[in-house]
Amino acid sequence: MNIPQGKLRDRISILTTGGKTQNKYGEEESVDVPIATVWGRVMMGRPAERYISDARHGEITAVVHIRYRSDVTTHHRLQWGDRVLEIAGTPFDPDGRRCWLEIHCYEQS
Repeated sequence: MNIPQGKLRDRISILTTGGKTQNKYGEEESVDVPIATVWGRVMMGRPAERYISDARHGEITAVVHIRYRSDVTTHHRLQWGDRVLEIAGTPFDPDGRRCWLEIHCYEQS
């Protein structure tokens, strides 16, 4: 897999669940903390709707390519602009050369 450097046009933040804060009602909420911001390429897929427990849920899939990092797992999330993408499966190295990382994600509405 060879991605030209000019194709890495998107700024992507890798988020992890950090500390806790209190909302205006005094309840504790977990906060996502960025651990790194990298250049990458985001390719959005098709939107889909599913019914879960008789409720309709919208979902959009995405494939994200970044330079290889060994610390990205399914416990992280990716932020691309104002969108937060959940990692759907284990990120993998498509050609085994540790140059690129392919991450399959989804965004729920």
